[in-house]
Amino acid sequence: MDKQNLPFSGKKINLIPSELAVSPKTVRLTKLLNKITVVGVIVLFLSILSAVSFFVYFRLQSTKISENISTLKGKIIALESSEQKLVITKDRINKIAQIEKFPSAKENIESFDVVQNLVGSVPESTLAEASIQSSKTELSLLSKTSESLSSLLGPLSKLSNYKSMVLSSLGFSSTSGFISELIIK
Repeated sequence: MDKQNLPFSGKKINLIPSELAVSPKTVRLTKLLNKITVVGVIVLFLSILSAVSFFVYFRLQSTKISENISTLKGKIIALESSEQKLVITKDRINKIAQIEKFPSAKENIESFDVVQNLVGSVPESTLAEASIQSSKTELSLLSKTSESLSSLLGPLSKLSNYKSMVLSSLGFSSTSGFISELIIK
């Protein structure tokens, strides 16, 4: 027998009484709400997934930026130290250049080597202090005995490198001996 020949083949049979039956509009509304709910859940899931992804991404970027900041701070500290050294070196070079501009200071330094060798050759005599300037050289000499003082001052007075030599101070201390201060021009 053919399905088309059945008496109720094209109709749906509903055994629920018609008073209790759901209207077709309500069924369509329910299906629509079901589809909207499924789409809403999918959108909510994708939103949560996107939010978590953005949070992780920005957290990683924040960590990377913090590391870069720490690295840059270390480099800045190292560069500040290098810069200070360069400034000090530049200052010293400028001071050396200023000193070298004065030829008499250079001559006084060279002549001072002769004085230093002479003081070193006399026993019981030491050079306590020296101040070398472009116009003069000031020396502070210590001699334990009067003999060492005379054997030191004698050759110093005969040096031809200087125009004048003035004994500005002569003192005696029982602990260190004779203290003499000379100004040599």
